[in-house]
Amino acid sequence: MMTLIPGVTYQFKITARNAVGSSMPSEVLSVLAARIPDQPTNLENVESITNAYQVGLTWSEDFYSGGS
Repeated sequence: MMTLIPGVTYQFKITARNAVGSSMPSEVLSVLAARIPDQPTNLENVESITNAYQVGLTWSEDFYSGGS
């Protein structure tokens, strides 16, 4: 098994295999290995939207969030 390095883009081709044999490989797939997001900073409870059914939170966005 291969260990992926966070932040590195890898290219793969996928095949399926069963008792009949193997499929043709897929087109090349590019995948960016994600890293664990940083912990939010300045986490605060927003009382105006916190009630029995929801909790309102705000935090600073000056950290790695994992991207889109």
